[in-house]
Amino acid sequence: MGIDCGQKEDRQLYIDPAKPMYCFKSINAHEDKIACIIQLFSGQIATGSYDHKIKIWNVFNFECQKTIQEKGNVLCLLQYKHNLLLSGTDKNTIQLWDINSPNNNPLCEYKGHSLWVNCLTKCDEDYFASCSNDSDIRIWNINSSNSVNILRI
Repeated sequence: MGIDCGQKEDRQLYIDPAKPMYCFKSINAHEDKIACIIQLFSGQIATGSYDHKIKIWNVFNFECQKTIQEKGNVLCLLQYKHNLLLSGTDKNTIQLWDINSPNNNPLCEYKGHSLWVNCLTKCDEDYFASCSNDSDIRIWNINSSNSVNILRI
């Protein structure tokens, strides 16, 4: 069974494990607007916000399991592998995080976009793509901080 999640401008996170059009639970999730939400492989959810934080949530007891401090507004998230999470920000960068690590420092920072990174997608086991308000699509090797291909639109 999937979990339906949503957000509103009131900074509340709405979770209903059974009925998609009914608000089962509302939690005060962040100190500013929530920009993105994804379901993790574990069943938890991750949210990114304009408060510069990524939060990992247990959807059964509605507790925040982890908070990661970012450098800028978190605009998009992508779970890459079981413990690896990518975040795109308004600081034109992408960060790679180990969500199981007690250390909240990024494993890698990917630089190359000249404007906000607003979307991330996995290509295969070694590559992911990002797009930005700079109109570039960049292909990255997860193991290197350099983009391997750029498509300018």
